[in-house]
Amino acid sequence: MTGSTDRPHRVWRLTWVVGGLLAAAVLLLLARQRPMAPDRIRLLTGPAGSAYHAWGEAFSQALAKRGIKGTVIETRGAMENLERLGQEDGPTLAFAQSNIERELTDPAKAADLATLGSLAFEPMWIFVRRGLPFDGPLDLRGMRVALGRPGTGSRTIALMLLEANGLEGEIDTHAFEGLGQGEVGDALRHDRIDAAFVVGSTRSEAVDRLLRTEGITGWSMKRADAYDVRFPGLVALAVPEGVVDLAENIPDRPLETLAATTSMVAHEDLHDSLVAVLIAVAREVQPPASLESPAGVFPTAKYASLRVAATARRIYDEGPPPLSRIFPYRLAALLGQIAFVWVPALAVLAGILKVVPAALGARYAFRAFRLTRRLMQVERGLMTGEAPQLLARTLDEVDAQSTRLHVPPTKAGAFLELRQNIHDARERLADRARAGSEA
Repeated sequence: MTGSTDRPHRVWRLTWVVGGLLAAAVLLLLARQRPMAPDRIRLLTGPAGSAYHAWGEAFSQALAKRGIKGTVIETRGAMENLERLGQEDGPTLAFAQSNIERELTDPAKAADLATLGSLAFEPMWIFVRRGLPFDGPLDLRGMRVALGRPGTGSRTIALMLLEANGLEGEIDTHAFEGLGQGEVGDALRHDRIDAAFVVGSTRSEAVDRLLRTEGITGWSMKRADAYDVRFPGLVALAVPEGVVDLAENIPDRPLETLAATTSMVAHEDLHDSLVAVLIAVAREVQPPASLESPAGVFPTAKYASLRVAATARRIYDEGPPPLSRIFPYRLAALLGQIAFVWVPALAVLAGILKVVPAALGARYAFRAFRLTRRLMQVERGLMTGEAPQLLARTLDEVDAQSTRLHVPPTKAGAFLELRQNIHDARERLADRARAGSEA
């Protein structure tokens, strides 16, 4: 019996070893697929003093409260942010204007990018010399127009509108590509250009100055709703009369315009826990309600020109992950990592430990059934009076084979019952033999 009892234990030990190794393999595989949540991130912003740089500073301070180091990196703006996004080593977030990816030198790079949501509107203004007839982009035909410097949001949107209206080559733009927003006012006042596209908030110094400059006027965008429908990442935006300055009534009439959005852009593989905290930070650092940041609108997955990252979409649709609602970032990330990595590994181990007993039990039941059939032959032989010597030989074989059975713990009761039946059959056979000798 020693061999029959030791061997099942060896089988069980082997099962634990094999199961543990497979579980460890699954754990390592999943750990490679999803590394630990990072505790630092680079923030690609814009020049010091720009709106994007202000966003970066606000994000950095809010992240620091959660134990995450946000390094603010000054850049020339949205275009450089997208160009650099794929070159940075480690988690990186870029602030960029919707649709600016159209200006990438390698459009294929946009396929690797995703947005985590929009932060604010960036209104587009069309300023013209007062007195010029203007009712929309079609009236720009034949005019001298400043679209903005290459790589800027104003130029990107302007080119989209001109192309949609079939105005390529119909306006004079090349001589004014170097004009910045601060130079547009002088160029308009001194009749060097007829119109200019400018993207900026009502709090922007350049926009405020242009709205207040004598001889320059901002014009409504006819068919703004149509552009809203046709171009993802652009939205029709109503600019109320007096929204910039109530006392001076600036602007002096309601305007309809288009707006791009400030977007959080990253790679799709940005860690889920970090995505959740970035969206939470975006809600926290929202400025007071304004034309660019209406109350309760931002951050949002709407108005995106890039695809929305899967994790971000899930958060906007279903809310933040349960763990992040309860625990601080580091603890929530650790618990999430445990759930992601350890739960499947333990499930593999549990599955193996469940399957092996079933397999061993089936193997035992098959072999025990064969012995039980032979034991029944002995019982029938006792009832029909067969020779005790032949029955004893069969019973000895059944007894010997039963001691070599591999008995899993779940079949211990059945095994003891089999051994008891063998013992009972041997006693009856002994009784028959004694009765025969007395006769």
